[in-house]
Amino acid sequence: MQKRVLITGGTGLLGSKITKKLLENKCTVAYLSTRRNYRKKGVDVFYWNPEEGELDSQALKAVDVIIHLAGAGIADKPWTKKRKLEILESRVQSTKLLIKTLKESDNQVKQLIGASAIGYYGDSSNLLDEASSGGSDFLAEVCKQWEAAYALEEKEVSKSIFRIGIVMAEDGGALKEMTKTLPFFVGILGDGEQYYSWIHIDDLAAMFIHAIEKENFEGIYNAVAPHPASQKTIAKNLAQLNKALCLPAPKFALKLALGEMSSILFLNQNCSAEKILKTGFKFRYPELKIALEDLN
Repeated sequence: MQKRVLITGGTGLLGSKITKKLLENKCTVAYLSTRRNYRKKGVDVFYWNPEEGELDSQALKAVDVIIHLAGAGIADKPWTKKRKLEILESRVQSTKLLIKTLKESDNQVKQLIGASAIGYYGDSSNLLDEASSGGSDFLAEVCKQWEAAYALEEKEVSKSIFRIGIVMAEDGGALKEMTKTLPFFVGILGDGEQYYSWIHIDDLAAMFIHAIEKENFEGIYNAVAPHPASQKTIAKNLAQLNKALCLPAPKFALKLALGEMSSILFLNQNCSAEKILKTGFKFRYPELKIALEDLN
């Protein structure tokens, strides 16, 4: 699989994992970076500035595949009006610029793999597959506009979008937040009955590699493990692994502490992985327990 892959958001948690896997597969990797002087060994780096509509025209030269991951962190800062706009625009503006450049430049790109999130579905008690309707809260609206920005129909490029679930990783993602109170306790958020559709970072990165390796890989896919779990179940597993207590974290207290952003802790999202499984993808960590044991 010797391809040239251009990645946005390459320095992030997921981008770094994908980069490592691509280099192991003898691919050439390039980044689009908003830092003019950023350098990374073994990776070509090109500058772009989505806010100003700037993108180095040389970035797409000889590129076979684009992986688009760029976007401001959802839970990095409080959801002020300014931050919510930044979360939205960092995704939509960057995607629109990438698509515009792809359409207008002379390039040989054959595949675009984009990121979205299961936040698309909002809060739901139903089993959620890729045909399920979108929600109406802030994150759902962000995801809808984000996915709409991947408008590439008139270009002969295969396009796929991964709606990414709660990422479990050793050095970042949701697990780092869940274990902040260790070694003392793990919190059960509200009643803890809300379903979390999670995925191990290694499986998520492998899913992107699978998309590149698989011919004619197109469409929207839930990037989640096959067995979602309630937040309470996740907390109890973490507590058991770390010999810690499970203590309640009342919903009202979390809302006082985090404001509107606390809503993401209580979204009920039981997402199906059936579609990605049907493509032949095999999870290394399909079960919650083995995923947490690996990361603990």
